[in-house]
Amino acid sequence: PIIVAINKIDMSNADPMMVKQQLTEHGLITEDFGGDIVTVELSAMTGQGVDQLLEMIQLVAEMEELERNADGPAKGIVLEGKQDARQGIAATLIVQNGTLKPGNVVATASTWGKIRRMTDWQGTVTKEVGPSGPVEVLGLQDVPQAGELFEVVENEKEAKDKIQELDQVAEDRSVVKDDDMKVVPLIVKADTKGALEAFLAALHSLNTDEGMVQIIHSGLSDVTEADVVLAHVSKAIVLGFNVGVDKAASSAAQMERVPVMTYDVIYRALEDVEDFLESEVDQLRAIGEASVKQVFELSDGTLVAGSVVSEGHGVTGAKVEVWRGDERIGEARVKSLRHNKDKRSKVEQGEECGIILNTRIEFEPGDTILLFPS
Repeated sequence: PIIVAINKIDMSNADPMMVKQQLTEHGLITEDFGGDIVTVELSAMTGQGVDQLLEMIQLVAEMEELERNADGPAKGIVLEGKQDARQGIAATLIVQNGTLKPGNVVATASTWGKIRRMTDWQGTVTKEVGPSGPVEVLGLQDVPQAGELFEVVENEKEAKDKIQELDQVAEDRSVVKDDDMKVVPLIVKADTKGALEAFLAALHSLNTDEGMVQIIHSGLSDVTEADVVLAHVSKAIVLGFNVGVDKAASSAAQMERVPVMTYDVIYRALEDVEDFLESEVDQLRAIGEASVKQVFELSDGTLVAGSVVSEGHGVTGAKVEVWRGDERIGEARVKSLRHNKDKRSKVEQGEECGIILNTRIEFEPGDTILLFPS
């Protein structure tokens, strides 16, 4: 379970609703938007909301039947790692299960070590820490990364084996989206559980190395106004299978220009989503490539890249990336194209041209200009 504490609400520019909207962009749908992520607004400075947070933690723990187990070797998570000038490498850990003691050999996803000393949150030396206890430890070989899991093991050999295992777990747990991957966020509604599961499975089958669907929210009911509001803040498309759209949702969709599409046949929905995904992916594919041969500077200081179109074509308004070897040195748009002193809206493969961008980039001969759809 996740509880999000929204801090600093005592500030004059505090905007908790904006934070909740940003959470939806990462797939965390709060209760305000019909999801199950609990949020608590608080101020660590004034103490406002802290009691409510503690009560909510206890309530969620009871509802989820979360129980701690102080028996056995400790396991938990790394909160922070640092290099201390006097003490060496220090790491702050939260024990989730078991009991941690000095002398224990600990492994994380990136390092290991034998605990020499432990102090609690008040800086007092302690001999053991059980579940939910934060503790700073000394003795690790290297600075661990925040968020890594840790486990107590028997010896150095087991620690080194455990590093590889935990590293793989960390990789599996991480949700990584390549900067060059397009994501289409969706809100999906259906009339029955079986239909919803089949619909979601079919949508996920459309994922490729270049683009993927992201299910922001799904449920069993007609499309509601809350669905449309969530789609608006998360820039999602609403899909319905064998369901209707209530009147308030229809009005909200028209006002906010949120696409709401309903179907009675799954394959038609898949065709539409696939077409939309393909159009998004096309934005990542270069339409042309040009090699910079000479660089000119006009009287007003504008730089012109004298280039040859080596592949595809270039158009005015195209997005561009300028590369120098393996390094991307800038991004911009094509402001104008010239061929033999004539202005052109398009240049083709094999043609020489002068490329002027809307942002100054210090070209050099040999640079490569990649052109993308506008």
